[in-house]
Parts: sequence; C-alpha cells; structure tokens
Amino acid sequence: TIIRDTCSRVRSGLKYDQEYYYANYLDSLAAGCGICVHYSAAAYILLNAEGIPTRMVGGYRSGGGHSWNQCFVNGAWVTVDFTSFADKNISPDGFVTADYLPTFVEAYTLK
Repeated sequence: TIIRDTCSRVRSGLKYDQEYYYANYLDSLAAGCGICVHYSAAAYILLNAEGIPTRMVGGYRSGGGHSWNQCFVNGAWVTVDFTSFADKNISPDGFVTADYLPTFVEAYTLK
C-alpha cells in the first residue's frame, strides 16, 4: 500500500519533461518537472523515509537509458517504475512484470 501510494504521489507531483534532462534533483523537484531519474530519486527518498529499503536502478529500456527502482518487500527485491509517460503509463501502481526490463541492468544506489 505504501509503495502504491508513493507511486501515485510521485506521478501526481512530477510532470515528465525532457527540458529537465540536465537538472539536478532539487531543481527538478522544486519545479515539479523531470525525467525518469528524477522520478526514481523522489521514490527513493520517500520510500526509504517510510522504512522500505529502496534502491535506484539504471539500465536500458526500449533502446535508451532509463532509471527505475527496486524495493525490498517480504524478503525479495521487487521492481517498480514510477515514471509516468504521456503515451504509455507503466502500470497504475508502478509494479512491473519480469519481462518489462532487459536482462542486463546496472544497479546503483543513490547516496
């Protein structure tokens, strides 16, 4: 429930905007605009504050770079993507299926 609520909060608080490609996290959040890395950073901050271990993950999706999250729930890492695209929402609650992402991803943690 916390993850679903956070997904809704992040998606309603940010507008996907390529103009913010080079914006830092704070400027993006203050403006309410950003790209995938800003969505995943917001989710990282909010979920960890709620006590849900969360990490940011970067890799490739649909031929381009992308950032999403993994949350540690019930003893396993669950993939979630809070980025909202105008033409294709990932899912209403952010949870994704195993075939959503390619096999190769590089995990990194925002510190």
